[in-house]
Amino acid sequence: MDLYKRFSAHGRLLRKGTHHNTPLQRAFAKRGEEDICFFVLVQAAHDKLLEKEQEWLDKTPKAKKYNILPEAGNSLGYKHTEETKQALSLLQRGNKNAVGSGGRKASPTEAEKAAISRTKKKQPYPKVRSPDGAEHEVTPSLNLFCQRHGLTRQGMQKLFSGQRSRHRGWAKSG
Repeated sequence: MDLYKRFSAHGRLLRKGTHHNTPLQRAFAKRGEEDICFFVLVQAAHDKLLEKEQEWLDKTPKAKKYNILPEAGNSLGYKHTEETKQALSLLQRGNKNAVGSGGRKASPTEAEKAAISRTKKKQPYPKVRSPDGAEHEVTPSLNLFCQRHGLTRQGMQKLFSGQRSRHRGWAKSG
């Protein structure tokens, strides 16, 4: 399972305002992106994922979770029937955003502008030093960096703005 892709997909849908989870979408709209954080609670073998997910669903109070279903379940390993595949294909016809639909081709000028836009980088965050002294670049995003290292976005933003000198033992490099 590619967690980066999964977290990115959730973020993209939330920013577009089209996430399928209405309570999560409302919380995102009300509190903003900075207040929503996805992170891994536990790592498990592929065949134990649903069991571990259910354990967490059972012990987390309803008010503190955004899972739509009360029981763990997903399409992990699910194969659609040919009939379902055809029905889904018919639904996608005419959807210019569907994979393989072709859609309108960009002019060479538009394509060049889009390529330049994609390659322009946002101002990068400064490098940071972990409590063990290792230097790290904050990539691919501050949210994911914080998730991977058990940090908070707010704490790191205060570190970068100079409002604090350390966050959970981490400091700006150099």
